[in-house]
Order: sequence, then C-alpha cells, then structure tokens
Amino acid sequence: MWKHLLDCSDLESSSKRQRQEDELLRKEQVAARQSSENQVHDEEFLCDECRAVDWHSLPALASDGLLEDKNMTLRFVDATVEELKNSSCRICAILSTIKDHSLDGRRCVLKAFPLSRHFTHHGPALSRTFRFKFSAPDSASRCPVLDITEEKDRRQNCFSLRSLAVVRLDDFEFRTIAPNSIDYSKLKDLVKTCQEEHKRCSAAESRPNVLGLEVIDTKIQEVIKAPEQCKYLALSYVWGKQSGDSSVHDIQNSPLVIKDAISVTNSMGYRYLWVDRYVSHCDPVHTQN
Repeated sequence: MWKHLLDCSDLESSSKRQRQEDELLRKEQVAARQSSENQVHDEEFLCDECRAVDWHSLPALASDGLLEDKNMTLRFVDATVEELKNSSCRICAILSTIKDHSLDGRRCVLKAFPLSRHFTHHGPALSRTFRFKFSAPDSASRCPVLDITEEKDRRQNCFSLRSLAVVRLDDFEFRTIAPNSIDYSKLKDLVKTCQEEHKRCSAAESRPNVLGLEVIDTKIQEVIKAPEQCKYLALSYVWGKQSGDSSVHDIQNSPLVIKDAISVTNSMGYRYLWVDRYVSHCDPVHTQN
C-alpha cells in the first residue's frame, strides 16, 4: 500500500513538472513569435538603406571587441537633416538628430565605434581631457556609438555631443515609467546614493537647527515646531494672493497638491514636511526670515 502511495506521489510530481515545462515552453514560443512579428512590423517602417543594416548585432560586435580597431561604416547618408526628419523611416527620423546641418549637400556616412575609445581622449582641437564615468558593466562601456560624418573624414575619433549609443537593455538599468505610479524604492535608493557619494549632501545631515522652523507632522496632520535635527521634505506652494485667514493651518482641508506631498513624505519614510504656504505671507517678516 505504501509503495502504491509513493508511486502515485512520484507520478503526480512528475506530471506537475511536465506541466510546468510545457507551460514554460509555450511561453517561450509565444515570446519568440511576438518578437519575430514585432521585428517584421518594425521593418515595415524602415527604408531600404536602414533595413539593410544589422542593428541587432551592433551591441554584440562592440562587446566582442570587433569595433576596437576602426570605425564601422553602416550606410551612406545623403539626405539633408530636414529630409531625414520628415522621412517615413523611423531610423532616418532618429538620424536627423545626430546629423549636423553643415553636412547637408555633402557625401556623408553613418559610422559606429566603441564608446570606450572616448573614456580618455585627447583631441587635436581639445584643450582638456574628457572622462566619462559609468556605473555599468564593462560590456556596456563598449557599446557602439553612432555618428554621421563626411565620407572623406578619415578620423577614427568622431565622437560629438550629437552621437547616439546603441545598448542592450540587459547592460543598463532601464526602467519602464508608469505615468500613474511612483517607484518609491528607486527614489529611496537614489537618496541613499546621493548621501553616500555627494559630500554636500552628507554635510547637510549636520546643519544647525533653524530658529522658529515649522513643519507638518504627517502622522497627526498638524503644523508643529520642528523637532531638533529632524529630517523633512520641502514643498514650495505659495502661488498668487492668499485668501482667507491663512494663519489657520487646516491640513485636513488643504489643497490636493499638499495632500499628495504628505503622501509622498510618508512613502519615502519621512515624517515631516515643510510647506512655505504655512510659514510665508501669514507670519511676521522676522519669522519668515
């Protein structure tokens, strides 16, 4: 009997694993099909010249060091900036942002080269050394950079402020920003990084107390005198002429902007909020100062 139960249990586990594997395979097939469909759909909006470029392989070429020795010419760009801008080709429209108007009417090429070449670069016309700091993996620092130059320009270093970098999403921390939500964990990380790496921000931690400073205690929804060494967020909300008795601080019926600021304060892990609406224009001048 026990053997029979164990056999049934093993059978059930095996069946469950098989279902999980089948589901995983199905998802991979759906993702591959969608990727293929998206690629075909995207190519419908590309011109013949841009369609001929293997854009997907550029990050791999750079990370494998195949762009280290020389620039790679991707295609000719004879169109003017305006023609590129008004093109139905999506990539041509992007290229209009990196082509200089002074190159219009000249035979130009689109080139790719590794960004790492310009981490330290002494150009003949430059009086200083340009240094770029990235908190990305080495593979990302070798991502290809695109620039448009005149065909007869044989210089290997064609980096300019107009250049564009082509990167893989896995090499950088890209985030999709939802319009109606806030990533507070990311904001907290940014504040932490700021305090750890910026001397001025760390120095702000030990500033002297401000005499007569008032803040909103978001826990009890009241304006109070700021406790010693309290950390607080600040909101500027003095717009136009104040109406009514502004000496009365009715937090419960405050404008939505202030309520939102209170919510942000709590979500960021703080308790106190400074709002100029409650300390300016309503108090004597000496207290405002």
